[in-house]
Amino acid sequence: MTTPAALGYRMPAEWEPHAATWLAWPHERSDWPGKFAAIPWVYAEVVRHLIPGERVRILVGDAATERSARRILARSAVDLGRVDFFRVPTDRSWTRDFCPLFVRRDDGQVALTNWKFNGWAKYPNWKRDDAVPDRLAKLLRRRQWKPSLVLEGGSIEVNGRGTLLTTEECLLSPVQARNPGVERAAVERARSSGSAAASPATTRTATSTTSRASWTRARSWSRARRTPPTRTTTRCGRTTSAWHA
Repeated sequence: MTTPAALGYRMPAEWEPHAATWLAWPHERSDWPGKFAAIPWVYAEVVRHLIPGERVRILVGDAATERSARRILARSAVDLGRVDFFRVPTDRSWTRDFCPLFVRRDDGQVALTNWKFNGWAKYPNWKRDDAVPDRLAKLLRRRQWKPSLVLEGGSIEVNGRGTLLTTEECLLSPVQARNPGVERAAVERARSSGSAAASPATTRTATSTTSRASWTRARSWSRARRTPPTRTTTRCGRTTSAWHA
């Protein structure tokens, strides 16, 4: 199979300019036990601060959820003209981990890599989250690749120039094992070809027990580029994090 890297695609670094932020509207009450009532308003405040500089794209499960989100956003003084809603159901709101990783070429072409997601090998309800990349590929009409490996967007960091940083704890630990039975060499091969770091790719796997959140500097919200009239740049996988996996 031809890989994204072989076709000139790369995953932009997190600090590169982007045009939109992807969020999933919160709905899983068990993620915020006893505190959920305030959470949609917190999300609305985040959106309010984002929209002066970029669009915000929000995943909602159904029409009722979209109406509720619109009402809360409007009451929070959010310009809804800067918000795009996508009817894509989710199990949770941690888009950094289950959204696709968008990649682009120098000619502006954008595609996505659709890694597997299994709820951090912890939660039983993850299949809707795992289906999000495929749904977005169809809605956005983007080409996609499907590496046969579980990988969360929050488990990696890239510099946009061919280097990918992760930890063994993220992908190889037997605790909450993401890919049982898969050896380190196989993981590194998959990331070098499928993660869309610019070729030639260098994968660096830290052997310490440093946590995933410290390696990724606990970035909070998922960012992705969308399609300007003359050039397309898309990036996702930088998502909500109040890390609990």
